[in-house]
Amino acid sequence: MVFFVRCRGVSVTGVALLNAPYWTLFLLGCDEVHVRGLTIRNPPLTPNGDGIDIDCCRNVTVSGLHRLLGAMTRLRCAAMRARSAEDKPCENVTITNCVLSTPCNAIRVGVGDGRSATCTVSNMVVTGSRTGINMVCRYSDFSPRGVQIEGIRFANFLMDTVLPIQVIPQGHRGARRH
Repeated sequence: MVFFVRCRGVSVTGVALLNAPYWTLFLLGCDEVHVRGLTIRNPPLTPNGDGIDIDCCRNVTVSGLHRLLGAMTRLRCAAMRARSAEDKPCENVTITNCVLSTPCNAIRVGVGDGRSATCTVSNMVVTGSRTGINMVCRYSDFSPRGVQIEGIRFANFLMDTVLPIQVIPQGHRGARRH
C-alpha cells in the first residue's frame, strides 16, 4: 500500500491505513524513520497483509502502532528483515508501545541473508495471535546463508497467543526439489 525505497528522514504520523491488498507499510533501505500513532486495519482474508515491514533499514522508531485484524497466511504486524540484495543490515530499530492482533505472527525478526542487529521491541500488548515473537534464522532452503541475528532485545510483553515465542533455525518450507 505504502512503499518507501532508500529514503532518509521518513515520518509517518497519526494516520490510518485501511484495507491494504498486500503489505501495508514497507520500508526498504531507509534511514532515520519515525512511525507514530499508526492504525492498520486489513480484512482477515488478505493474503500476506503485513502491517509494517522494515527491510535493511537503519535508525527506525515505531511507536503507538495499533494493528488489528490481518491476513490468514504469513502475516506480520511488524517484521525486521535483512535481504542481502540491499547489502545493508537492519539495525538500530526500536518498536515500542504497540497493540497488535493478527492470526499469524505479531513480531518477526529474520527473513533474508543479511544481518539484523541492535533492535529493541518493548511495551507490547499482543492478543488473538498465533505467535507473539517469531525469529527465523533461515527462512527457506533457498536462502543460502540465512540472517545473522544479534543484539535483539525484547522487554515487557503482555501476550495472549498460542505460541508466545517461536525460533526457527532452519528453512521451514521443506527440502528443495530437483
